[in-house]
Amino acid sequence: MGTRRQRIKYMQTSEKTPSIFNPNSTSQLIPKQPSQHLLPTKVNTMETDVANQNDSLELLYHVKRVIIDFAQDKSGATQTTDIFGTFTDLAAAKAAARSALPSEGYLKDDFVEYEANDGTKEWKHGDGVIVFAKAAAGQEFVVRLDTTPNAPHFKGNASGEVEGHLHYVLQTTIYYNNDSIGGIQTTEVEGTYPTRKAAREAAKNTLLNEDVTKEWFAEYEEKGSERDEWPYGDDVLIHAVAETGENFNISVKAQPHSHQHHERKHHEKKSDLPQNEE
Repeated sequence: MGTRRQRIKYMQTSEKTPSIFNPNSTSQLIPKQPSQHLLPTKVNTMETDVANQNDSLELLYHVKRVIIDFAQDKSGATQTTDIFGTFTDLAAAKAAARSALPSEGYLKDDFVEYEANDGTKEWKHGDGVIVFAKAAAGQEFVVRLDTTPNAPHFKGNASGEVEGHLHYVLQTTIYYNNDSIGGIQTTEVEGTYPTRKAAREAAKNTLLNEDVTKEWFAEYEEKGSERDEWPYGDDVLIHAVAETGENFNISVKAQPHSHQHHERKHHEKKSDLPQNEE
């Protein structure tokens, strides 16, 4: 793998901020996620946590859109993730996921490949993925659902959507121990909050608990500490490196206002699709 400083260098040379999605769900796009558990309890345990909840506990379904910018970075390490909405009703979440790209201003004709999972045919892009699309220039768009316990006890409206401008704590894990370029990575929703302040407070403890302290990591940095420069992205608040080489970025991102940051003009050519506009 190389030294810790070499691992950090990968992060500095190309911004790979909240990225990503579960490789198991899009196996044709990037290599499979390692099966090992990196931390004793906290990191990457969301699926286990959900499975162990009482069946009567409400769940939240998050519509997550990922852009993998193969046009600018052939490794697949440059990825952008946004959460477009949160729902208490699964059917409503699936419907919103199918309309996510149109809500950004895209048409099916803007892509050389566009597939939507309606549950009626064999699906090759993995569990949880609702839409897969590919632009002529190479960017891949993945819209999927993330599921988390409804710990904040949010209530859905008549359409099953949680109203308000939500803020999300996201954990991106980059597996430099398996791929020194950083193409193997995941981003998961760790928490949903009604205010940015609450989300930022929660982000501070996302990687930590009674068994996992800052000393557990080879490196652990917080934005705004002694470091003069912060190369991990404006949304990233915590950056940590495990002894085995994995990098963790904890970020806070708001639900986009009417998806205005990604809206495109239909007169643009297919090759001019947005390339990581953040």
